[in-house]
Amino acid sequence: MVDLSGIGGTGCRIDIPKPNQGSLSLTFQGTNPANNQPVGQPNVPVSLSPKGTATFLLSFRAFGPVQIPGLQLVYSCSGETPVAGQVGISAVDVTFSSSPIANIFALNATAAGNDIVTIPFSSGGAGAFAVATDNTGASSQITVSTDTGSTFLPLAVTACQTNPATGACLASPSSSFSISVASGATPTFSVFATAFQPIALSPGTSRIFLRFKNASGQEVGATSVAVQTS
Repeated sequence: MVDLSGIGGTGCRIDIPKPNQGSLSLTFQGTNPANNQPVGQPNVPVSLSPKGTATFLLSFRAFGPVQIPGLQLVYSCSGETPVAGQVGISAVDVTFSSSPIANIFALNATAAGNDIVTIPFSSGGAGAFAVATDNTGASSQITVSTDTGSTFLPLAVTACQTNPATGACLASPSSSFSISVASGATPTFSVFATAFQPIALSPGTSRIFLRFKNASGQEVGATSVAVQTS
């Protein structure tokens, strides 16, 4: 959570939007950013200094099956207008199922290590990033796909599963493909993007997503990076 107002704040907390409060509950607790260990008591608001930051552990509880991709959490401080949520940055995908399903935990890695893919538009217009995953849920057939969210971008985006030892593609890259992922498996992927027009840096809207869906069409994992041309 980041205070974007520049003036600091008190009573800063994280909540679920009211339309979803009948199906979910959320507990937030501050953490030590050095080791991610919880500190203090759950659901205790914190104070933020100007331009300050705070880190949290979020715990969700559902009262039945729930699937809410891109849930926009409410980040607020006393007397301040809540920060507007952004898919891929401050939103979370929430799924609770009555039967075991896959749960793909995905982490991306960009060349600069800053969650931004910079495409050298003047010298070929191609860029890439890597993704490591861990299926902490049930075995499943998974459809892997790429997109740019709700924003049209002048990009062609493809992906492939890779050999984790070499990074080489196991098949030709495509915008969507299906693989079998066992429980506990850790497949790796590469995502490739070619730009056809310049793209300005706008992390809230110009993003590339890699999504994982099970045979029922449920999104069971995703990751995204910002994209720009240079």
